[in-house]
Amino acid sequence: PESSPKIIGNGVAKRRKVKKDSFKMPVHDIEDMGNKMAARPKIDDEKNLVGNHGFIKYKRSDIKKRAVMDRASDFVEVYEHNNKQLVRTQAARCMDCGTPYCHQSRTNMSGCPLGNLIPEWNALVKKGDWHGAFESLRETNNFPEFTGRVCPAPCEASCTLGIIDDPV
Repeated sequence: PESSPKIIGNGVAKRRKVKKDSFKMPVHDIEDMGNKMAARPKIDDEKNLVGNHGFIKYKRSDIKKRAVMDRASDFVEVYEHNNKQLVRTQAARCMDCGTPYCHQSRTNMSGCPLGNLIPEWNALVKKGDWHGAFESLRETNNFPEFTGRVCPAPCEASCTLGIIDDPV
């Protein structure tokens, strides 16, 4: 209220003007962050990969492909896998949704058709537990070592973060 009663010596209540405190809503929603979203890094130090707010802290970054001439002359991986910290930072972008649509395959149009537990897998990658991440994929996928190379990633299209930002 703008004014509140104040009891004066003889018990008579008088109204006195109380200055309203200005209240500013805290910025917690990604939609309200504006220009701060553009300044996000794509990779971060291990000590900073804590909590479940990586989707706010980090921009999406794709893993680089090797040069075409190098790939044409051998049968080695197409993607460069020498930057594990980049992969861990990108895994930290997973929001750990209450209802993750990325691993729900109720239709042929959404989520992982294999039912891979993507949020759990991202949490293991973020921790740097590569063996645990591999074992997590083996629970739902008989061929995790090559599925990732040929997968069209329907989980990205169903990622909840994709509504307002680049998906994980």
